[in-house]
Amino acid sequence: VFHALPPLLNREDIFGPQWVVDAGGDLRRTETRLLAVSADISLEEAVLRVRRLGGLAIPAHVDRPSFSLFANLGFIPPELSSPALEVSRNFRPGTGLARRPQLRNWPLLVDGDAHRLSEINRQTCFWIESVCIAELELAFSLSQGRHYDVEWPATVW
Repeated sequence: VFHALPPLLNREDIFGPQWVVDAGGDLRRTETRLLAVSADISLEEAVLRVRRLGGLAIPAHVDRPSFSLFANLGFIPPELSSPALEVSRNFRPGTGLARRPQLRNWPLLVDGDAHRLSEINRQTCFWIESVCIAELELAFSLSQGRHYDVEWPATVW
């Protein structure tokens, strides 16, 4: 996906540093290309490229009024080959599903859309045997005893 980004440099004085960290959270390098821009590929092509790299592409904060699939496309493409959709921490199932009934057809998770350590939350829990892509796919499809659960705040309904 990075190859489809425009060749713009990140201005750390405006956008801040873009750190690349490893699985242990250790800083590996700072990305100099600006990542906060649109890629010149389709959504489905982005999902396929992530899949080819061994990952899962899960569209983020699809319920938000900006920077989301609904805001940009007006709908979730039914043929989208993503295992789940992420909704913002402000999503409330009762009102959110009434407003966006198409979301009923998808596994939903809340990831927090954290941009700072203080914004990390733990609303989605996974019951999996190991931390790997295959196990996450099983959890999203509720297969082989794997599953996930979103801990919605008690006042959401």
